[in-house]
This record gives sequence, structure tokens and C-alpha cells, in this order.
Amino acid sequence: MLVKALKAIVIDLLARASGGKYTSFDVVGAGPRVVAGVVESLGIEVDLASYEKALKSVDFTEYDLVMASAMSSDLGSLRRILRRAFIRNRDAIRLVGGPISAEFYELMLKLPELDLVVVGEAEETLSTLLTKGLSSLIQREFNELSNTDGIAYRAGSGVVFTGFPKYTSEEVLNSVKPFTRVSEAYDNTWIYRFYVEVVRGCSNFSRPMVSPGSNRACLRCYNCRSDDLLKRLECPAKIMPGCGFCSVVAVHGPPRSRVQDSIVSEVRELIRHGARRIVLSAPDFLDYGRNWLVKPRPLTHPCMPKANLEALERLLEEISNISEVSSGEVRIFVENVKACLIDGETAELLGTYLKGTPVNIGLETCVDRFNDEVLGKPITLREVIRGVKLLRKYGVRPYVYLMYYLPYIDREIYLKTISTIPKLFKAGVEKVTLYKFTPLPLTLFELLKPSIGECSELVEELKAFVKRFNALAKKTYLGKFIEVFTLVIEGRAYGYPVDHGPVVFINDSSKLRSGCVATVRITDVRSRHVVGELINVKKCYERSDSLNPLP
Repeated sequence: MLVKALKAIVIDLLARASGGKYTSFDVVGAGPRVVAGVVESLGIEVDLASYEKALKSVDFTEYDLVMASAMSSDLGSLRRILRRAFIRNRDAIRLVGGPISAEFYELMLKLPELDLVVVGEAEETLSTLLTKGLSSLIQREFNELSNTDGIAYRAGSGVVFTGFPKYTSEEVLNSVKPFTRVSEAYDNTWIYRFYVEVVRGCSNFSRPMVSPGSNRACLRCYNCRSDDLLKRLECPAKIMPGCGFCSVVAVHGPPRSRVQDSIVSEVRELIRHGARRIVLSAPDFLDYGRNWLVKPRPLTHPCMPKANLEALERLLEEISNISEVSSGEVRIFVENVKACLIDGETAELLGTYLKGTPVNIGLETCVDRFNDEVLGKPITLREVIRGVKLLRKYGVRPYVYLMYYLPYIDREIYLKTISTIPKLFKAGVEKVTLYKFTPLPLTLFELLKPSIGECSELVEELKAFVKRFNALAKKTYLGKFIEVFTLVIEGRAYGYPVDHGPVVFINDSSKLRSGCVATVRITDVRSRHVVGELINVKKCYERSDSLNPLP
């Protein structure tokens, strides 16, 4: 049977919650662009759209495939977009992927408009679906796809899951050209931080040494604490590797680094299509190229070997030599690093190419034994403080993650963490990001509820403590002059710092329009943003996909 030429749309729902991007308005993850790139590589015409754009201007009758990428917290917006797509075009096949795909069973039960879930890494599953399985997919003969790994679909009153796909190989990872025409997909491209994936997977194959009410009881064999990279793969108790609250290792496996040319080419293309701020994204940026040092073994140790300085420097140097980056028109950031990989050389390297960049370090609590044995996170407070001091020395801005309501946490852990926060700020931490434990599918803690109980008053004390110290740190902005990218919506003017930082609410919007680079002076500090007055407008861009400023 001949199948007509198809048209697909990929909708980015990441961090939209129930309909608004409350958590990080200026972030665009790499996943939806990768999916759109896979579809396009198979000869299918594809569009990419943000959630907001999809609601406002997408004509769903144009598409044969409607594909949405979402997180667990985005169920509300996912339900809304699937309902709209179904009402406008019942014939289109509706697929969902992304982090929310781990909840495939619940999704199939809760969302009647959903046809199929792509579970886990999408590259090879989509390639199979849209080539060998295309006819069955279009005709909704899903049982014919039962040999395709990585999908879930309804069968009668039940749900069929075909099993997890194998991890995407480094070769496939480097062969996919992610979608880069972001000016077609997102309004106001200048405000966004576009994430470019440089590493897939995580190197922490340590495991929590706890038994969370299941038959997976830790045997204390210490395989996962071995220096033997292959032995770290083996767990007689079948406990999944990685931090107990995180699904990255389960979904993505050990790190695979993209080749330099592929990354640099993507960065250049994004810039050509209007990106001004680009994040080199990885669970740990310092994992980049480490897997090449241990080939053919998988990289399963979070701290050994040390960072691949040669690979990191080559990548950062080539990106920094892109004319728009070297001129300051475009800013480059990284996101996360592990404290145990920060030494004088790595900190100096980051400071050389990424001075002024915020970098996040995961700490979770300030008690080493709890982090190691309960969470499966073998990073010590001493390593974090040392890393913070080194990053600060070389002009990088350290942020630290802490968590609350973690399983098995007790008063002693909270009290130790609260008493240590002043030491973190004294060492040079610019911001502590405090977030609540949420059980995620495919994690050891997925069946555990947040531990509230008798420690609730200490949680409130921890929140107040972090808020107070963050406010003190943010007060250093008072009186400062900073450059921002402007966005004017409904008479309100917002500034997104060129060098990253809190969103600026600009007092006078009458002299501003969207798409400009402006200088503001910070006049007030609030809990979630800062307030600034307009000093001058340096330049404005004619279109979001052009770097040519208006005269």
C-alpha cells in the first residue's frame, strides 16, 4: 500500500505545567529539537512549535502526525493540547514522548486522545516506526508494531508495552541533525536559552544502599563502589544505578559524548536562526569526552578518570571562535557539573571560556553518609566547598542544589544542612536552589512518598534560611548596571540578563520594544526577580532570526 507524503508537528510542552511555563520561561530543552531532527532525516516534512504557539496559531488539520514532548509535571498542558489536536483533526496520529513517557501506563488510561507513547530514547524507535512500521502506524494497526521496542499502546482494555529500547549508540547520536530553525518554532527567540546536548547519559552507577519496601534489598557487595568500571554494572539485588531520586541512568545509560563538529555545527545553525543564549547541556558537562578515555568500557564511575581537559578545551575554544560568540552577540553557558571533577585545571578552563557563567552543583543534603548510602550520590560536602571556591576563584558563578522531603531523611540531616548553609555562601555560592523531592518512574524511590512527618517545621526553617541567604546574595545586584534582552508583553517590560541571572522587571516599558539589548540599573530585589530602571537601548533586532541590528 502506498502511503501519501506525510507532515508532522513536534510540540514542545516541557515545563509548561498546566498551561504556563512557570518554572523557567526562558529555557528550551534539546529533546523536542532532536525528535524533529529525526523525523526530518526520514524525509517527512516537520514543523516544531512551542506550546504557546501551538495553541495560538497551529492548524492541526495540516498534520498527519502530532507529536508532543513533555515532563511528568506537564500533564495538564499535554491533556489540553491532545484534546485540541483531536477536536481539530481526528485522523492524525497522536504520539507522546519525553520524560513523561516513563508513565506510559497512566498516560494511556488518562488520555483517551493519545494513540501511542514513545518510551525512553526516541532515535531508533522513531526511525523504525516511521519507516518499517509507517503503514501500520498510520492505519492504527498498533498490534503490528509489537516487535518495535520502546512503544506503548492500547489493546482492548489493556496497555501493551513492548519493552525499553536499547540506548542510542554514539554513532546514531552523532548522525542526527537536531532541528535548528528555532525562529519558526518560538516567538522572541532572543530571550531563550537554547539547550544543545553535548553528553547523553550519566556516569554515576553507584546505587542507594537501602531497601525501599521491595524485593530489591541491597546485599552490601559494593560492586557499585568498585573502581572496576564493568563491575559497577553488576548488582545482584537488581537495584537500578544512579541517585535514588533520578531516572537519567535508567533511561539514558552511561555517558556518550557527541563529536565536536556535530555540536559546533548545531550551535552555528541556532545562531543563524536567532539564538542569542546557548547552553551546552549534559547531566554533567565535565563528563564530556571522559567516555573516550575509557573505551571500550562504559563510563560508570562519576569521578574517575578525571575530566578530559583536552576534549573540553577543543570544544570550548572552537565555539568561542564563532564570530558572534567572540564578539559578545551570543553568550554560551553550561549547566551542571559534579563537584568531584572540579579541580584547579577544570575550574581555570571554565573560567577562561565561560567567565560569569552560573554552574550548578548537586549536593542535595550536607550529610555525606546520607548522600552516599541513602541517595546513592557519592559526592562529599568537602568536594562541593572546594569546587565552589575554585569556580569562584576563576570567575565562574557557583549555584548549589539542595532537596527536602527526601525518603529516609530525619531531623539530624535537616539540622546539619541548615547549619552548613552559611559555610556554602562563605565559600562563594551565589545561589542555593531548593527543591522538593518528587517520586519519578524508573527510579528506586518511585513508590516512596515525600517524607514530611515530624520534620515539617524544619523544612519551613530550611526554606526560610535559604530564602534569606539567597536574598542577601541577590542584593549584590543593587545598583549594578547589566545588559538584558527585552520582551514587552501586554504593556509589561521584562529583561533577560545577557549573562544569565534573575529576570528583571523593567519599570518604564513605554521606551522599549521586544528584541532589543538594553542596559538597566537594578533598583530593587524581590524573592523571584529583580526590578530595574532603563538606562539606554544599545540596539534592536529587525527580526528574531537576524543578527543584523537596526541602525
